[in-house]
Amino acid sequence: MSTSYTDEDGKEYKFHDRFKDPYGDLVIISADEIAFLVNGDSVRAASPIFRSMFAACGTREEQKVELNHPSGALYLFLSALIDQPVKLRTTNWEDFKVAIELCKVFETRRVGLRLFENVRPINCLGQEHSYDLFCLAADIDDVASGALIIRNAGPTRTTNGTAWAFWDPSASPSKRDLMKRLPGHWAWAFSNAVRDLYIHSTEQNWKNASYICAESFEVVSIFFSQ
Repeated sequence: MSTSYTDEDGKEYKFHDRFKDPYGDLVIISADEIAFLVNGDSVRAASPIFRSMFAACGTREEQKVELNHPSGALYLFLSALIDQPVKLRTTNWEDFKVAIELCKVFETRRVGLRLFENVRPINCLGQEHSYDLFCLAADIDDVASGALIIRNAGPTRTTNGTAWAFWDPSASPSKRDLMKRLPGHWAWAFSNAVRDLYIHSTEQNWKNASYICAESFEVVSIFFSQ
């Protein structure tokens, strides 16, 4: 199997070590010029946006699509797309954010849910990112991960900058601004779940709140989808 891909113009790209499928028929080029050789049918089946993009690339046996995203993020995204587990660490945080953005852009919520299945333990990307991680879970309506983040982050309130206020039941003014990043039904569900908590609430209190929040997510998600 070749370690690189050469396009019609003679430009050579190195294949990503995990994505050089000898039976692949679609080449995806990252912003940092790494090539991913994948099965085109799998990628096209994941998203109507992808299907439109690839249809515009012609009908050659091997198609090439260039995306303006880094190879680290594409690796996470494509791994989830083909249901290949990955081990996430704190160094993957920036790429993980971009990978979730790709899920939104290409309308592949299921890929986002698979990505979040790799975020175990739930703080493996860094406890300080708990608020931002919660917002990303909300972006793809991942109720299970949202509840886990509440249970993990609530008792410690460890997060970046002023975002600690999100986990502090007494920080109402600051929290209102932070809530604006959430979809309306998630903001309501979270507020409903933590309204009886206080700054020294125990881990059990937050665990109970995570259950309440998960139930609220489910109820209002059904309502908003009608």
